[in-house]
Amino acid sequence: MNIENIISRLSPLLPVTEARISACSHAVEQPNLTREHLGDPAFGSALRERNEWIEANCLGDYVGGAVRSGGVITGRVYRFSDWRDAFGFRMRF
Repeated sequence: MNIENIISRLSPLLPVTEARISACSHAVEQPNLTREHLGDPAFGSALRERNEWIEANCLGDYVGGAVRSGGVITGRVYRFSDWRDAFGFRMRF
């Protein structure tokens, strides 16, 4: 297993820091990916599907998080360190 695969497997366990966010400069926004918009079962399924895709396909680091507007969550954003991971994710979702 190479270092990229190890980083990819550890990414969900690492703290989200400014340095990681800066290193993950390729952002893919997912507007309306919220529990309020989709409902509990669909939201959980959508997050699981994305996380499984990332685990199976991405080699670099990534950070995911909520997008807020006026204190309200309006969607999610996934940031990738490798543009190819971001491109593949965007094409899939």
